[in-house]
Amino acid sequence: METLTAPELADIFWDETRKWPWGDSKWEEKLRSDTTLAIDDFRKEMIYLLAFIDDFAFYIGLDEVAPMIQKAVRDAYAARLRSFAQQTACKPMPEGQWIGSLYPTGGEYPEPSISNDPIRNLKDRYEVFMEAISRRKDRSVGECLGKVFAGFCGTLNYAWIAEVSIFFSQTLISKTNLARSHSNQIRLA
Repeated sequence: METLTAPELADIFWDETRKWPWGDSKWEEKLRSDTTLAIDDFRKEMIYLLAFIDDFAFYIGLDEVAPMIQKAVRDAYAARLRSFAQQTACKPMPEGQWIGSLYPTGGEYPEPSISNDPIRNLKDRYEVFMEAISRRKDRSVGECLGKVFAGFCGTLNYAWIAEVSIFFSQTLISKTNLARSHSNQIRLA
């Protein structure tokens, strides 16, 4: 097998994520139509969440490689994501307060970015995604992320949440396996 540099592996993951939707435009339209978001905003939110899943897959799938290699892959990927967030002017998250374990709605967590800084807005999303996973150890990662994503998209439709939860779980498994399949081939540069 051919070796990859950390940035090359990051590119493989980023190229797939940024090209979402991956083919089934009817499924995307069905999901989007049950939200309060415009199509472009929905796609951006999906890409931010899929990028989080990619980073989580690096964390899990590259757990047996040298820490500096795992860090190099994650840093290279993060640079691509930050560039995307700046280019697309990542908006602040909906202001919110947790309702049970479901999602933020109008209130307190986290405080929106005063300067509307796209990188801060992206970081806020990552913090909420991590918080959702850490709060509910009794739920799958897909379910935790699906509920938060529902909040970002402005829907309480439980069938919708279940559908995207399954999608996120399957995507995490697929991406983790992809990271593992390359774990013996990565070099720093």
